[in-house]
Amino acid sequence: MKKHGGEQRNQPVLHEVMLEWKEADAGRELSVSEETLQHHTILWGFEGGGRLLINDIPVKPVRSAVCVLPPGTRIQRADMSRNKAVSRRLAFDLFRPAEWTEERRVYEKESSFPVHGLIPSISKRLYARLETLLVQGPAEDVTDWTSKLRKQQMLGQMLELLLLEHTMPIEPENQEAWLKQTVDYIRNHYADEIKVERLADIAGMHPTYYSRLFRQRMNKTPIEFLTQLRMNKAKELLLESEHSVREVARSVGYRDEFYFSRRFKESAGCPPTRYSRQSHPNVVSLSAPYTDHLFTLGVTPCAAQDDGLPAAGMRALELPRHAFQPWEISRETFLAVQPDLIVCKENVLNKAREHIPDIAPIIPIPWTKLDVFGHLKHIARLVDREPAAEAWLNGHEYRAERAREQVARIAGGATLAVCELKGDGFRMYGERNVGHVFYRSLQLTPPDRIGAELKKHEAGTAFTWLYGGLDEIADFAADFLLIVISSAAERSKVMKLLQKHPAWQNHPAVLSGRVFFLEHERWIGYAPGAIDMQLEAAVKLFTDGPYPAIC
Repeated sequence: MKKHGGEQRNQPVLHEVMLEWKEADAGRELSVSEETLQHHTILWGFEGGGRLLINDIPVKPVRSAVCVLPPGTRIQRADMSRNKAVSRRLAFDLFRPAEWTEERRVYEKESSFPVHGLIPSISKRLYARLETLLVQGPAEDVTDWTSKLRKQQMLGQMLELLLLEHTMPIEPENQEAWLKQTVDYIRNHYADEIKVERLADIAGMHPTYYSRLFRQRMNKTPIEFLTQLRMNKAKELLLESEHSVREVARSVGYRDEFYFSRRFKESAGCPPTRYSRQSHPNVVSLSAPYTDHLFTLGVTPCAAQDDGLPAAGMRALELPRHAFQPWEISRETFLAVQPDLIVCKENVLNKAREHIPDIAPIIPIPWTKLDVFGHLKHIARLVDREPAAEAWLNGHEYRAERAREQVARIAGGATLAVCELKGDGFRMYGERNVGHVFYRSLQLTPPDRIGAELKKHEAGTAFTWLYGGLDEIADFAADFLLIVISSAAERSKVMKLLQKHPAWQNHPAVLSGRVFFLEHERWIGYAPGAIDMQLEAAVKLFTDGPYPAIC
């Protein structure tokens, strides 16, 4: 099954598109009255001289010139000469797949085309193709499918030739550099006075044309984008700080706090003085651990990154898990769910602010500065679920206390090391991720080297693991050794290491047969729901002894 969405722009321009002829005219007179084009339109074969206004920009086409104009373009004859000014005209619509599955095909109209504006001269081959199409005329007889398909094919071949001759071979991500440059400018200067003329100058376009093109791409004008970005920045400040309304207004570019308050109420539905006390029902989570937190608090996000278990009514998001991974999800995905609030880890914050800063306030929950309990309290405050957070924390402490009693009868006073092979070495975990349940919930003792590192930080913050070479395993002596693996092949690799590498053979846990294998996906999660399952599994791991090597 194939699905087409925001990633479609990385495909060739005419990839799987559907073309529909609308008009073919061998001698249309150019009018002094303004005309707004309803379809993609190509004008050529200009006769009679004079000038044109294209989106208020004057051009003087010659006979060899071609104008390629997208829908929404405004054209009119600029001079009042009595001589007729005529041109040939071809109009068509272009539809791109929005959804393509075995059961259905859904197309949406595409208003953009890479080649646009005045082309002073074209090849004889392309001119001949246009003339041939003009003779054919639009396929109006819908019962003659063979003729219709042949004409559509001819139209597609002409457009491919046009692209081949007049589109620069640039990478897909650079095709709309003007948009990225101006959006970045708005993001970096939203507190300043920004005029469309300045943005158009950055884009290298006429202001009217720039505004029209921006609206086509972003479904809003540049000023609407700026206003919504400012409102979201204000919401972020109100949620995360104690600033006064006047301070917030000035921080986001408004000198008049009363005008700011009116605009804010239009955006949020309440005045800024009440915003932080409002509920935010439509929450989006860009990070899987925070999705777990929301579920724990009884909140089902309208859209979220998850770990393979999406809930009913939640749209699963394919998002980067690391800062270096590309952001490939479309803005339309977020517009469709209309979020009130977006939460995320810092690793995707910059990408989120680059692509969707105008859609909703984006609140990063500090990943390493807070432990899992701090994450829960922070998110609970944002979504007005603090009693639910307190209930889980109390329940978890009760469950952890009972688990400690069970494990203490078997491993009380024992030391325990948690590691994972990485490249030519290993990671030895502290109190986050895999280590949380063993060191904080069950209060087992880490190796001395890990214990010394833990003392440098607040519990569960900053320090996740230490890296060591294979020969350094002796520095992490412990009564129990837990080894995290991702596959059966990785387990076999570790078993060979335990059997053949002298340092690993002599580890106290290996000598006593107290080695456990833990499945990566089950144990790496660092969020309330994951920890509850890990705690139950950890108790079973010890109480099912006598210490076999298990997954």
